[in-house]
Amino acid sequence: MFIKRNRGKKSWVIFLYTISSFLFDVISFRTYETAEVLMPNIYLYGLFTIIEYSLFSYFFYLSFRNRSSRLFLALCSLIFLLATVYSIIYLRDTEFDSLTVSLSAVLILILSILYLYEQLNDIKIRFISSSKSFWLVVAFVMYVSLTLFLFIATPHLPEEETESFWRITNIANILKNSLFAVAFIKPPSKDDLV
Repeated sequence: MFIKRNRGKKSWVIFLYTISSFLFDVISFRTYETAEVLMPNIYLYGLFTIIEYSLFSYFFYLSFRNRSSRLFLALCSLIFLLATVYSIIYLRDTEFDSLTVSLSAVLILILSILYLYEQLNDIKIRFISSSKSFWLVVAFVMYVSLTLFLFIATPHLPEEETESFWRITNIANILKNSLFAVAFIKPPSKDDLV
C-alpha cells in the first residue's frame, strides 16, 4: 500500500530523509550516553545537516516548475556549500556548528515559501492541500521554524540550558514526522507523481 501511494521521486526523497533522520537520532542517542564522544557527535551533526539540506533541496528541485525558482535554488545551494566549507576550515571542532545549521534552516524556510507561492499562482491547482507535497513542505516550515532560533542560540547558551531547550528539537521532529506520515498516507494527486 505504501509503495502504491508513493511512487513519485519526491516521496522517496523524503522517505530517504526520514530513514537517515531516524538513524541519526539512534546513533546520536547512543553516543550521547558517554561524555568522551562529544567530538564524533559534533561531526555527526554536521554530516546530518549536509544530508538534510541536500535531500530537502533535491525535493524542491523536483517540485519547482519555474526555471527562475530552480536557479534561485542553485544559488541557495551554492551559499550553503560555501558556508559549509567555511565552517569546516575555520570553526572549532568542539562547538555546535550553528552557522550551517541555522543557514540551512533559513534557506529551507525561504525555499518552502517560494514553493508555496509557486503553487498558489498555478491556476491548474485547485486545492493546494490535496497534494502530498503541500504536507511535506508544511512539515519543513514547522520544523525549521521551531528549531531555527534554538540553533542560532545554542553556542551562546550554557550546556544545562541547551539540554533543557533541546526538547524543542525533539517536539519539532515529532511534529515533522507526523506531517510526513499524513503526506505518505494521502492518496496521490497528479502533481505527486513527479
